[in-house]
Amino acid sequence: MSYMKKNVNFGLFLLVVATLICFAGFSVYYQKTYFNLTEEYKAKIEKIDNLVTTLSLEKTKLNQTSYQLKLKADREEDLSSKYTTLRDDKEQLEIDIAQLESELSQKKSELNQKILELASTQTSLKMTQDELSIANTHISQLNNQVSDLNDDIDSLEAQLAACTP
Repeated sequence: MSYMKKNVNFGLFLLVVATLICFAGFSVYYQKTYFNLTEEYKAKIEKIDNLVTTLSLEKTKLNQTSYQLKLKADREEDLSSKYTTLRDDKEQLEIDIAQLESELSQKKSELNQKILELASTQTSLKMTQDELSIANTHISQLNNQVSDLNDDIDSLEAQLAACTP
């Protein structure tokens, strides 16, 4: 029995040692697994932090791009309204120019007609002035004749007065 007791003790001892070795092996295995998982977790957290940083930068860029796009759209709308206003003004100016050109051609024809009337009136005036000058010369000659005749009448009256007693 003692042999059996020794064998049982030895067997139990081997069983305890085997259990301790298995327990130590499992502990080392799980510690390495836990360490690897922790390292992977830290690496993934670092990647996530990098992605969050990148995402924040991209979000900032996107916000800037969105702001610039909105600003561009506002400018486009403003330019579109200015273009519409300028186009309307241009069309109105073209209508005004056409009306003014029509009035100008009408005024030119009226001016040409008035120039012709003026030329005709100047010709008539010249003829009237020439006739007046001729008539004044004729009146002057007639006045001279009347004066000469009055002198002759005075001279004849003086001779008649001298002849009559």
